[in-house]
Amino acid sequence: MFAVNQCLYHAHPVRDDIAGSVESIAEITPELLYACTDAFYRPQNMVLAVAGNVTMDDVLAACARAGLPRKTGTAERVACAEPPDVARPYQEFTMAIAKPMLGVGFKERPPEDDTLRAEIVCDIITELVCGSMTPLYRRLYDEGLVSPGFGGEVLSVAGSLSFLFAGETAEPERVRALLLDEIARLRREGSDEELFTLCKNQLYGEMVQDLENVEDVAGALASSFFHGHTPADEIETLASVTHGEVNEALRAMLDTSRSATVIIRPSQPDEA
Repeated sequence: MFAVNQCLYHAHPVRDDIAGSVESIAEITPELLYACTDAFYRPQNMVLAVAGNVTMDDVLAACARAGLPRKTGTAERVACAEPPDVARPYQEFTMAIAKPMLGVGFKERPPEDDTLRAEIVCDIITELVCGSMTPLYRRLYDEGLVSPGFGGEVLSVAGSLSFLFAGETAEPERVRALLLDEIARLRREGSDEELFTLCKNQLYGEMVQDLENVEDVAGALASSFFHGHTPADEIETLASVTHGEVNEALRAMLDTSRSATVIIRPSQPDEA
C-alpha cells in the first residue's frame, strides 16, 4: 500500500508511513514532541462518542468529574500542491514474503463536494471490479491465480482519493492484465445491474451489521463526526445511489494513464 501511494503521489503526505521514517524519527526532540502534543491534543479537537445503556446526564456528570483542561488555539494544516499525474508508474522490489504481491493503484481527483457520496460510489465500484461476486474474482480464484484476500479498497483523505487493488498472486503480470481488461470493459460497457444491486445490498448489510456491537457503534460515531456526517447519513446515502450514477463514475475514473503498479517478489536466500 505504501509503495503504491509513493508511486501515485508526488507530495501528498498520504505517500508517507504514518509512523515516519528512521530519519524523521531521529530528528524528534522532546521540545518538538511536546509542541505537537500541545497543538493537537486539545479539547476543541476532541469528540466524545458514547454508546450503551447510559443517559446524557451520566455522560455530562462523567465529563464534569474529568475536569478537562481549557486550552485555546488550534494548529494550522498546510495544504500541499499535488499535480494530477502519477509520480512513478511502476515499481518492483523484493521482500521477505512467501508469495509475490501485486498492487495496482488509480489516482483520482478528490471530490469538491459531497465527499460521503463520492466515497460510497467508489466503494461500490471496487466491488463491481473484483468483489467476491464478480466474474473476474471467480476466474482469478478458481484458476488459482490469487489468494482469497485479493480485492479492492478506496483511500479518501483530505486532498486525496485513490483506488487500490492488491493481493498475493504467483502471476502478477497476468493478474494485472486481467484486472485492467475488466476495468476497461466496465468503463466501456457499464456494470451489470443485477450485480450492482447485489454489491449495494452487501455494503448495506455490512453497515447495518456494524451497528450490532456497542463498541463499534461508538467508534463509528466518532469517526463519522470527524468526516462531517453520521452513521445514519452513510446508510441513507448508500440507499440513494443509483446504477446509472455508478456507471457514470466508472466512465470518469480508473484511467490507466493515472495508475501505478507495484510488484513485490520474494527475496532470495542470499538477500535475506
